[in-house]
Order: sequence, then C-alpha cells, then structure tokens
Amino acid sequence: MDSAEDFNFESLQRRLPENSVAYSIFLDDDQDNHQTASRLQIIKNEAQNYIQDLTKNYIWQRENFNLEIRSDGDTAYLYGTTDFGDAVDDEWLIVYLLKEITKKYPDLWVRVADADGEFLLIEAASVLPDWLNPDIDENRVWLHGGKLFILPLGSSSASGRLSLPEALAFIRHKKTGLFYSADVQREAFFRLRNYPQQIEQSTHHSKVTIPRKLAYILHTAPKSISTAVESFYLRDATSLKPILSDSSPLTFLPEDLVTVSVVFSRTLFAQLQSQQFQTPSRWAKAWLALPDQQTPPFPILETGMKLTCGYEILTLNTHNNASSQNHAVREALDSLANSSVDDILPSDYDMRQWPSVDRHDDEHWMDINFEDLAKELDGKSKQRDTNSTESGFGDIKTQEDLQKMVSRFESFLSNKTAGIDGVQLDAGSDDGYETSSDEESDGDVDINFNQAEFSETLQSLMSPAGTITKIVATTTQNQENSEGNKIQELTSQLEAELKSHGALQINQPKQPTKNDHKGKQPMAVAAPNVDNDDTSDDGDDGDVNLDVNLVRNLLESFKSQGGASGPAGNLFGLMGFQIPRDEGEEE
Repeated sequence: MDSAEDFNFESLQRRLPENSVAYSIFLDDDQDNHQTASRLQIIKNEAQNYIQDLTKNYIWQRENFNLEIRSDGDTAYLYGTTDFGDAVDDEWLIVYLLKEITKKYPDLWVRVADADGEFLLIEAASVLPDWLNPDIDENRVWLHGGKLFILPLGSSSASGRLSLPEALAFIRHKKTGLFYSADVQREAFFRLRNYPQQIEQSTHHSKVTIPRKLAYILHTAPKSISTAVESFYLRDATSLKPILSDSSPLTFLPEDLVTVSVVFSRTLFAQLQSQQFQTPSRWAKAWLALPDQQTPPFPILETGMKLTCGYEILTLNTHNNASSQNHAVREALDSLANSSVDDILPSDYDMRQWPSVDRHDDEHWMDINFEDLAKELDGKSKQRDTNSTESGFGDIKTQEDLQKMVSRFESFLSNKTAGIDGVQLDAGSDDGYETSSDEESDGDVDINFNQAEFSETLQSLMSPAGTITKIVATTTQNQENSEGNKIQELTSQLEAELKSHGALQINQPKQPTKNDHKGKQPMAVAAPNVDNDDTSDDGDDGDVNLDVNLVRNLLESFKSQGGASGPAGNLFGLMGFQIPRDEGEEE
C-alpha cells in the first residue's frame, strides 16, 4: 500500500499498461478536502458535459475520456485513465481536451503521462533545455491556462527527482519561477494543430453489405463498431469455428442482406481492411444468391462480411467484455428477441431516411505513392498549381508528420552533443552520465566506444553506398594501429549486410505502381517509385533522393522486424510515430 505522501497517481502511472494514458487534475489552492471535493465535483460534471458535446460523433478505440474524484492524504483531485489501443489519435485528443479544460478553468493544473512517461517532452526533445533529461523529468510538466509549463531544476531535492507533493507546493506557492518556452510548447503541442477539426476528420464513412439485423444494431448503437472491429482484428481459431461452420447457429446469419453506409474511425477502417480473411462458405453462397443488378462491388461485400463476423465474435464473448458498447448491443438484441422482428427491423424505406445512408468516402488517405512522397519531403508540393486536381501524398496531416519525422531523424544524427537518451548534455556535467573506465569496468573486458565514429557511420546510412566506402578509407588512413583494419572489416560487413537486404539500393529503376485497388493493398505493395526526371524541377534531385532514401531505409528496416520489436520500431516510437503492422506481400 502506497503511503499518502507518495500519491497513488505516481504509483499507478508506473504500472500503466502499454497504449494507455493517465491524467490528473489539481486545484490551484490547497483547501480542505471537503471544499476541494465539492469544487472538483462541479468541474467534473461541467467538463464531462463539455467533452460529451465535443466528442458526440467521435468513435473511441477502446475506452473514452473519463474522470473520477480521488483523495490521497490531504489532497483531492480528478483522475482518469484511457486505454487507446492502436489509436494514437485518442491519446492526442485527450491532451487537447485537457488543454481546453485548463482554459475554461484557470485555477486548474493538469498532469498527463503514458507508459513512456512524459511523452509531451518526447515530442519536444529537440528544443528542451540541457538540464532536462528523462531521469528527472517526472512531475515537471504541467498544463495550465492552455499553456505548457515546466518546473525548474531548483524546485526539487538535491537528487534532481521531483515528487508530486513537491511539484504541487511549487506551482501553488512559487508559480512565478515556472519555466515557459514558446518553442517547447509549439513542439509538444504540434499534433494538436488540426484540432478541433481533426475530431470530425478522423471518421470514415463506407458502404457495407450486412444483414438487416446488424444494420439495425449499428443504427441503434453506432459506437459499438469499435469493439466489433477489435474482436475481428484479435480473432482466434476458437472464435471462428461457428463462423466457418455450415451448420452452427449464428446471431447474424448472412441473409436478408442490405447495403448501408457505416461510420468508422480511420484506425478501425484501416484495421479491418488490413486483415486477410477467407470468405466463409455461407457468405459465398449468400453473395451468389444476390441478383446481378443488386450486387455491390466486392470491396463493399468483403468489408461487410468482416464487420458482421466481428459482431458475431463479439456476441459470442459477451461474458468477457463488459463495456458499455457491448451492453448496448446486448440490449438491442434482447429487444429483437422479445418483439416481433417485423415490428423492430427497419424496412428499405426506413433505411433510406437515415442520414448519410449512401455516403462512401474516398480511401485515398490509405494510398502510398513514393513519387508524391519525394515531393512532399522536399516541400515541392507547395509549388503545384492551386487549380490542380492532384491532392498529393495522403492528407495535410500525413505530409506534415512525414516531414517532421525526417527532420527529427536528421536533427538527431546531426547533433554532435546528443547523449544516448537523445537529450543534449552539458559537457561539464557531473550528474553521473560520464564515469571513468575504472568505475565502469568489472575486470572482464575493456570496451572502447568512439561516439564520433558511431555517429559518422549512422549518418553515412542516409547517403549513397559509396559514401560508406569513402568514410572507411578515410578512417583507415588516419589510424596507425591494427584496430583500423578491424573497423574497416566490420564496416564492410555492415555494408554488405545492408545491401543484401536492399537498405542501400539508392537509385533503383522505376517500377510500375499498383493503383488498381487503391486502399486495399498493404503498405508493402506500394513499391518505392522514385524517378529523377519526374521529381526534378531545376536539377536539385539530390536532396529529394536523400530524404526518400532515408524514409525507405527506415520503413524497410521496420518491415524486416516481422512484427517483433527491433531498432527501427524503437526509433519510430522515440520520435512519436506508430507504424502499422505489415501483413506481407500480396501474391
């Protein structure tokens, strides 16, 4: 049991599962618990009403934003956690909501952290002050009045670590000493730049062919789609047995099929589309029985089949899922069971009256074209004709994120003073980051690590393959001992290994693109397609190819991990990017 002065928020944060975010809201003053609790209850009710109105059409991946009053020792506060699964947008929506709440209530101070700790500082790592590093950043980042503040180093004990009681005492009594930087705030809030419009833009409408009974369920409980898609996404052999059987009873039989428009989040739609799934025989027969003039295109049929299977799995595992959305599905099914189906199920005319019943959004946002990617990385898309119908690579948010990814990676490699954790360290620091070999060695092996050479070799991976050979030759000439030959041999082996995996194939011949089934193929199908003639306006292709080669090498490295953890995945995570899993090459 944690002591009162340790505050349970800190212990809960340390136990946060992956893909979860925790947030706490404190009042500016330290009144007694009864007065504070009354004030917090008012804020909780008003904030939840405000958030409910703002996110009424938003589909949360797993859990929505929630608050509860907690009291630890002499401190009462609001606390909540959200499991956002694969939807990183959910986490950033929560940051936006917290930021807006601090604008509405100027006496509030808000903490937000996830399993990685102070993820807002990770976003702003390139502009943080030298003294701020991951060892001492806990409890130093606060949202107040819509701004981001950092508690300075002098606010903590001699160890540099800051406890939550110390942080609260500082912001309540010494707030004039808080550190604020417009640059840090801009970088930390970079992903909030498109809110609140991003809330509506995160949805995707798609036509699907599903049983009429399921159309009724989706109309009654539209947000239940998140648990259904995840049930299909995480399916196992046991849950598929009744679906693949020709005789097992099903809740949603493939009969009385109708085509309606369904609202997904973009993450949910991408998850559903990414799954390869063999059509069950009952579904294949149902499709063949459809009149030719009423048969929708195959993608609409396939998406509807996957979605229906997800709801089937969801109803089979009701006892394992007590979410509010699953409860809504159960209630709708119970009403069908206790009433005449004809009285409950919508007719064709009824469905025609539903809003956006025929809406089918473009899936262009899932396409990858490396020619457009090259232009976006170099900023050349800005020079396009404003009347052009081309929309470029992805949407504006995707373009900006790609440019920021390349910028962060190049900044990391170009930073001569960066330490292993990516934070600039004072060369004269005595905080324990530099220790003598006598202190580090245990008498077994002396390890010599030249950080300058390592950084130089990393930078060479962003250049044509010949650059590595040049670096090796220069290094060999400057070394007069036997270690030079070893370094050359190891580097040559590294180059050969990278070439064998295609990581250093710079100027590949142009290959045909696959645009026949936009949005349906996995990322791996979109072959890197960079043509110097197409991307050049005035002979400055060098910079474009450098950036495209960097992104291609990073993506190929991530793909080679096969879904497991590895250096490329860890690097993307440190830069704040979550790359979807690759389902492999299509035949």
